[in-house]
Amino acid sequence: MPKAITTALLQTLSAGYHSLFNEARADLANSVPIFWNELATEIPSNSIEDVFGYMKGIPGYREWIDDRVIHRMDAGDYRIRSKKFELTLGVKRDDILYDNLGLYNVTAKWIGGQARTFRDELLFPLVKNGNTLIGPDGQYFYDTDHPLTDKTGATITASNWTAGAGPLWFMVAKPYGMKPFIITKQEELDLVPMFDPANERVFMRDEFLWGSKGRFGTGFFLWQFIEASKAAVTAPNINAMFKALATRLGDKGSKMPMIPTDAYFPLSLRGDANENILADRLANGAANTNFKVVNVHFVPWLDWN
Repeated sequence: MPKAITTALLQTLSAGYHSLFNEARADLANSVPIFWNELATEIPSNSIEDVFGYMKGIPGYREWIDDRVIHRMDAGDYRIRSKKFELTLGVKRDDILYDNLGLYNVTAKWIGGQARTFRDELLFPLVKNGNTLIGPDGQYFYDTDHPLTDKTGATITASNWTAGAGPLWFMVAKPYGMKPFIITKQEELDLVPMFDPANERVFMRDEFLWGSKGRFGTGFFLWQFIEASKAAVTAPNINAMFKALATRLGDKGSKMPMIPTDAYFPLSLRGDANENILADRLANGAANTNFKVVNVHFVPWLDWN
């Protein structure tokens, strides 16, 4: 016996889809890990395009002898343009009539899961290609010659990049919660129903819609907090990367003491990371001096093209 499709029934159906969507997006059991929130600062935005200045280096305190030295964001033209994204679920009227809705419940949860991982999907193409994309200072974001000045004001350069023939891996420091990337958010991913029977599409297609949409942009922020490499994962390279982050200097020679906290590897480097960081003993039986020196994350987004 077919059901009568009433407003109350559609509202109940919609509430169920919203619940499944939100449950999967929150994923309180953390069955699907996300990575973006440890790598990027999310900035609310009311513009389709945001323009950012450039901070050469985090300034340090100095003895106050004469006038104050004013530190400002350098004028810049680094732009992050947002884009709209959507994912829409169509539910046939006949499936509601004859209570054939099990698959739609699964789909609503899947859309919520996609909303959970969407920022990773958006961010990691930028992360993977930082050695070929321009950052706020006009250099590649991973580069060997970021411009700085020393204590005397003379121009010098600094590096956060080691070239090589292997897959990308990197280490980050997050002093005071600061992170190397930016995500701009204009509209959060949501789930909106279209089930008014008088709607032309509903009338013409005999189909109700639940659609999710959002607007986001991604960009580079502070190269100083990331050290990237395509060289082999070896103890000397891990030590060099750790030291480079921990002893980073800012503009005018200001010290930026920070301890690297996390390293990110594609799954293709899982064995190398396990051997060099997660194993307490080396292959020769000696103690591993880099045992758990940082938190290790294996990121499938670094494997996917």
